[in-house]
Amino acid sequence: MTTGGGELNAVRRGGGGQGDDHSLLVELAHGRLSADEARQLLDRVAADDELSKELDLIILMMGEGMREERPTRYDQTKERGRTLREAAGPGLVLLRVAAVLLMILGAGKLIDGALAPPYAHLARMDAGELHLRIRDGSTAEVATMRAYLYEGEWEEAVRRADWYLAVHAAAPERPTVYIIRAAGFLMGARKDFVGLGLHYDRSLVDSALAALDNARSGMPSPGESEQIAWFEARSFLMKGEPDEARTRLRRIVEHGGVFVPDARRILAVLDARR
Repeated sequence: MTTGGGELNAVRRGGGGQGDDHSLLVELAHGRLSADEARQLLDRVAADDELSKELDLIILMMGEGMREERPTRYDQTKERGRTLREAAGPGLVLLRVAAVLLMILGAGKLIDGALAPPYAHLARMDAGELHLRIRDGSTAEVATMRAYLYEGEWEEAVRRADWYLAVHAAAPERPTVYIIRAAGFLMGARKDFVGLGLHYDRSLVDSALAALDNARSGMPSPGESEQIAWFEARSFLMKGEPDEARTRLRRIVEHGGVFVPDARRILAVLDARR
């Protein structure tokens, strides 16, 4: 069996013999290696038929419920068809990618500008929650923005909102358009990393808050004011600022409206965490 990869063996065992290779393959099959070690070992398995055969044997024994030390009829000297490297090449590639991904994520650099606040899941908003609950009596342009938002095309919704705000400096729908712009940023801010965690992009959340501040300064209707406060509360939760979120949620409860039940539910959770 090839005995390369001395750096990996030195990390795990301090040696470089066949026994070390076998032990490392067993630990890989059981998921005991670090992401970096798994990546190094999978590189070697992908290039070495003997290592591929050994890993194939270990996986076969595990699948049959056999102990590692138990003798087997498997004869590595005979022709046995495709090796694991040949039969499971795509799977090994995926394993390598996963190992590299885990190594990167483990380093704490998930994405530039992304956050991992303690209130990430409480701030979570599904696409349906980002649809405006205010009455739609606006223009065709605004209705189109809302349609793009409904379809999940938040970047196009934001682009059209920017155009509208630049062209219609005195339109009464400006608060609604700013709210649509904010909803688009919040939709884009959510980042799910392969089931490893829910995070929010700081710059997009801040852009949403700026749009909501502009919406408030444009003399919004009572329904629009409640929508603004609701989106602000969720935005501050995305940033991990529960006190700011409480202020908006309590304002919603005091004034009444369609978001009162949801606001009370989140307030209860926040108060329980104090």
